[in-house]
Amino acid sequence: MLLLLSNINSQGQDVIEEALELACFFSFYSDVPLSPRLWSLFVQAASCLVEFALEAWPGVLILGDNLISRDTATFLASAAASPSYPQTVFEIVRHSLTVDAHEEDILCAPRLACVVLQNCRGGVDQWLEPYLRLVGERLSKPTSRALRDELLVLVANALYYDAAKTLSVLGASAAPLFGEWFGMIFARRKKRETSQHFRSLAQKRAVALGLVSLLGVPDQVLPAELVAGMPQILNGVLRVLADFKVEEDERAKDLAEEDDDEEGGDDDGDDEEDEEDEGFAVVEADDVTQRRLRAAARSMLGGRGGDADDDDDDDDDSDDWGEEEEDAESPLDHVDPFVALAEAMQALAQAAPARAQALAAAGGQQLAEAAALAEVRRREAAEAEAKKAVST
Repeated sequence: MLLLLSNINSQGQDVIEEALELACFFSFYSDVPLSPRLWSLFVQAASCLVEFALEAWPGVLILGDNLISRDTATFLASAAASPSYPQTVFEIVRHSLTVDAHEEDILCAPRLACVVLQNCRGGVDQWLEPYLRLVGERLSKPTSRALRDELLVLVANALYYDAAKTLSVLGASAAPLFGEWFGMIFARRKKRETSQHFRSLAQKRAVALGLVSLLGVPDQVLPAELVAGMPQILNGVLRVLADFKVEEDERAKDLAEEDDDEEGGDDDGDDEEDEEDEGFAVVEADDVTQRRLRAAARSMLGGRGGDADDDDDDDDDSDDWGEEEEDAESPLDHVDPFVALAEAMQALAQAAPARAQALAAAGGQQLAEAAALAEVRRREAAEAEAKKAVST
């Protein structure tokens, strides 16, 4: 694989995609710590991406995600390398967000930066400011709805990583940025009453968790505009959570319908029995593995995600997250945004009772319902964990 990458030129797009497909497979299944060859392959792929292969971003994202999430220690321990792995990631993100490129080719750039912040909380403080500076520079230019969403999701991840440090970096730009952000949160599609921005479940979760992180930041750290606007921040959280619940319910319904369709297919069962009679063991990968492999295969074929929305004239949906990208694993998957809000309000009641009371009054019935739902979700999660422990 390294030989493939080190010898390709500007005519070698198919070659780099083939090499990345293999690397994604091996980086997912290999033992941790991962082979230095896989890490070297990532560096080579990053170099190719900068030189000529921006269209290879989906494969680079999957490979980088696998390496960083599965072998975080190696990623962080590379500080003595030149360049280090965090530096390599930043350089390809910086290059992609500053060059003149088709925006659909660079949507994965802020996503990889999110992977770094999600998996390395407390370990990449020095990279927080460079990433946020990049976001600010890019947001100052005309930007498509999809890329703008991804950039603000990166800001949300930065807030979740460290809200106080993020606000310090944003400085005077925080207030106008949050003003635009909240306009996006409350924007509805014209032809149906769904969120115009942050359309995927993963994006909604990240935005909610980032904003929840603001609730406990002391007044002396918050810009004056945000201190006065704290009730609006809470209302933004509640709006995102409402959208999150709608999307979550729709996905659960779709999965249930898929399960019903699969149960109705008896012919497949006959085929499997025939194969077993012939001495072939039919082995099915677990759901997570299947999804990750579908994501890898799909990205190698050049897909960029999303279903076309013929009834929506707000923007083209061809650059939205697809099912495979939505199902990709993330550390945030294990953080329930409703529970996070409830816990933040409980902590605030102890640390700043006056602010907690003011927010409770501003949130009203919607906040009370979110808190009640958080208790239900917490209990269901505990029951699911108990059942899982018993079954294993």
